[in-house]
Amino acid sequence: MLDLVELSRQWVSSENERYYSDEGRDLSLRIRALLPVVRRIAVAVEPDLQNAFVEQPRRWEWSSVHDGLIRLRGLLEHDQELTEILGPLGPAAAADQLHPWVWGSAASLWDDGYHREAVQAAATQVEMHTRAKVGRPELSGADLMMQAWATDSPRREPVRRLRLSEFQPGTETFISAHEGAKFFGAGCMLGIRNLLTHTLDQPPPQVALEHLAALSVLARWVEAAEVIDVPPA
Repeated sequence: MLDLVELSRQWVSSENERYYSDEGRDLSLRIRALLPVVRRIAVAVEPDLQNAFVEQPRRWEWSSVHDGLIRLRGLLEHDQELTEILGPLGPAAAADQLHPWVWGSAASLWDDGYHREAVQAAATQVEMHTRAKVGRPELSGADLMMQAWATDSPRREPVRRLRLSEFQPGTETFISAHEGAKFFGAGCMLGIRNLLTHTLDQPPPQVALEHLAALSVLARWVEAAEVIDVPPA
């Protein structure tokens, strides 16, 4: 990071002279090569700071980068002092350890700062895998989850349902597990996917990460579940 601080300082100190020169173009390329690494550090240290490390399509494209680097360096240098003042931060969620259906579809969008789109993509993947697993292409969203995890018997013909094998059918824990999964899944579709679909606003990074964590829980339940044919009552 110190290399990038120095490079950006050189750029800022003589923008007008460097912009059209071979030296300036070389300097800009060197900054651009280091930028993704520093941006990942910024996401881990202070998510709101990552926006400082987005290229600006204008002549002074690296000025904001230099300012962001100064702030990031200050946070890193005084990390121990901040911990002593504010107390421990507690455990942190590792995004790359979320369920592959979730993080695999969200990672590239997230790294580019598209948090809303990342959550939408993850929700869509969980929905598609659930639909394929129970063989119900006509269902979607909350209705899919309500029917896939339902514990009652269908009225007319057999249907495929998801069942968590560690719970004995007919027991209170069986009902709790599957009713919980049913309403949790419906909640993820309604409260996360649907709401994000109807807005263009980007959620705060922490909120978006919590949405991904919720979808990861649902994805693990869906993947772990067995599929059974439930006969009509």
